[in-house]
Amino acid sequence: MSIHQAAIFNRNPDEMVGSDYFYRTNFDETINKILFSLNPANNKLPYSSLQEYHELKDSDIKRNFLDSWNQRFYGTAQTSPYAPWLDEPRFREISAQIAGDGELFLDIASDFSMGMAPYILRLNPDVPCYVSDIDERTMRTLREYLQKYLPEYKISVASFDNNDMPIHDNSLKYVTSIDGVTSSTQKSDEYTVMSYCLGSEKVISEIYRILKHGGYFITCEQSFDCDYDLREIYENYSVHGKLFGIYTCDEIQSVIEDILKYSWKDAFEAAGFEIELEKKYHHRYSESELKQFMFRYTYYNKLRKWTDTEIALNYLTTELVEEICRAKSANEILSCKAFTNAWTMIGANVADRKNLEKTDVVNLLWEYVKSGSTSGNFKHENTGFDIYHVNALYVLKKPE
Repeated sequence: MSIHQAAIFNRNPDEMVGSDYFYRTNFDETINKILFSLNPANNKLPYSSLQEYHELKDSDIKRNFLDSWNQRFYGTAQTSPYAPWLDEPRFREISAQIAGDGELFLDIASDFSMGMAPYILRLNPDVPCYVSDIDERTMRTLREYLQKYLPEYKISVASFDNNDMPIHDNSLKYVTSIDGVTSSTQKSDEYTVMSYCLGSEKVISEIYRILKHGGYFITCEQSFDCDYDLREIYENYSVHGKLFGIYTCDEIQSVIEDILKYSWKDAFEAAGFEIELEKKYHHRYSESELKQFMFRYTYYNKLRKWTDTEIALNYLTTELVEEICRAKSANEILSCKAFTNAWTMIGANVADRKNLEKTDVVNLLWEYVKSGSTSGNFKHENTGFDIYHVNALYVLKKPE
């Protein structure tokens, strides 16, 4: 371990192994809290205990570590659709600058894929870096794989909470991340469409604090955006009624206001950063994705008491209406492609809220469509309301 690397930390770790620094976090307690809050009979998570979570994560690292590294180390915007910003000129410039400086950099919320570190290291394998995450066990497992497969790189690992970084003020010239702020620990049980941002102000201030003056934070973060025309929304309601037969104008307006009241740009500027680049990449939600989004929003904000029929309607698509109209019985719908696709897209999360089984949902939809409740017109694509999932690349500078 170099003196330079050790000097960035402002307190002793709970355990130090070579150049790796492990600080105890509340990550395991958070996982247990999530498990405790779920109805056991309704738990659709891929794990049912903390031990099982870690075993599955270890297995994931074992299966995907090298593929993840190769995809990022050798990937391009064309071969890495999750990273369209790889071709952004300013990202290539700042990556080359980090690689050329050869100065220690830190990637936060790295997980085993190591965030942006592979994109920097492919330009200069000799650059020293720390990859960090709140999940201590994952970082220990990552160390084993780094020693086995990538011993030639100067990659050290660390575990700590981004809300309380054990790093000196003004000690790093570069911090990088993919979703490091987005995935920050929640500080409130309140749910909004931007709920993942509730702990982010502290994380942003921590990043700002540890950067040197003139230093950079390069990150890709997630958010939402929307297009809407309130006049068109109300006009369509006069013809079609509620969106998808479920959501009211007031609920849609509540979502719009929630999305528009917060932005990463505002949060970064409030912390003191100069924004050199903000480049957004939009994905327009499909009908099924929009339904799932609206359900979560109205459910967690307790905007309504959901009926079984309303829950079932989240699975209804134009294609499924046609299938139901043609079917001779409700049972025929269970195996049809339109229903299978809808169930997969929604992720069964909607029905899970009230322990509705597939047969329950199909029977409710059968009765709804056969009663003529769809009024012969189920297409709502032009209601004047679209939601976009956004990946945004930021190049942020701490003023000199």
